[in-house]
Amino acid sequence: MIRKKAFVTGAAGFIGSKLIRDLLNQDFEVIALVRPDENLNNISNLKIKILTGDLSRPVELEKILPDVDYVFHLAALLGEGRMGAEFVRKVNIEGSKVLIDHYVKNRGNLKRFVFISSAAAGGPSGVSGRHDELSESNPISVYGETKLETENYLMSLQQKIPFSILRLPLIYGPMNRRGTLTLFKLINKRIQLINLRNKFSVGFVDDITQGIIKTAESDIALGKKYYIGEDTIYSTNEIMCMIAKALNKKPFKIIVPYRLIYSISFIIEKTLKVFGRSPALSSVSIQSYFKSNWCVNPERAKKELKYKTNFPLEKGIKITVDWYKSNGYL
Repeated sequence: MIRKKAFVTGAAGFIGSKLIRDLLNQDFEVIALVRPDENLNNISNLKIKILTGDLSRPVELEKILPDVDYVFHLAALLGEGRMGAEFVRKVNIEGSKVLIDHYVKNRGNLKRFVFISSAAAGGPSGVSGRHDELSESNPISVYGETKLETENYLMSLQQKIPFSILRLPLIYGPMNRRGTLTLFKLINKRIQLINLRNKFSVGFVDDITQGIIKTAESDIALGKKYYIGEDTIYSTNEIMCMIAKALNKKPFKIIVPYRLIYSISFIIEKTLKVFGRSPALSSVSIQSYFKSNWCVNPERAKKELKYKTNFPLEKGIKITVDWYKSNGYL
């Protein structure tokens, strides 16, 4: 039997590496794209073909793109870091367009180009309610703007490339060494900030990667955009309480003004920039995500794709805590 062939960008990252494992378990042949300087610990022991390329160098990139059945495009810069906003735009928009244009011109056996976007493309959901696929998009970060522009570019090519777009919420789970790991570390040190009252949609990484594959293989998902993730909405405080429970810790509840949290993160970020490093949680992320609600509605995916989640937050956090402990992060 001929194996289905998948090409995954952002392959060495948190979500990308888990997606590759799920694809291999479903008997896909996988080709992975990684940056020349990237840490490959997440995928080094997997039976995959690795290509080295850089979305910031589109001329070189196009030469190595493979003929495959499915493309899963996850690679993107999340924040400005030390390179600045224009570099983020170059990588996230121009690099994505190179991939898209290549498969428009060289469609070959391509059955689906799955673009992994973000709730950041839709922007904050406001004081009440949730964003769905018909909500107006108002991104407030460079990352969100680049995701939305790439979405719009794909939507303009409806008849030229078979695509699907997935907007992801806040993702957590084993092997996530950035972002939400900061919350786990704070609680492990018995620190709980109780003035962060915003709300989130979340997704456990296993539920997300299964949703990505389901979307790729669904005929009804062709040319459409979906939000996926857990249906329940959680406050930041609820998330921290569940982490504390999983860690069996009783943290000190501290009220810290938001402006102070932002100022501290900004100073840390600028200090690390001098040494060519980026923080686990940037000041832009704090400003964007911990000052607003990010609630989405996955109802369309549930109805059309029969998408479902198997890991509610409390269960997913317990699995994540166990992984962090066994791997020395907590």
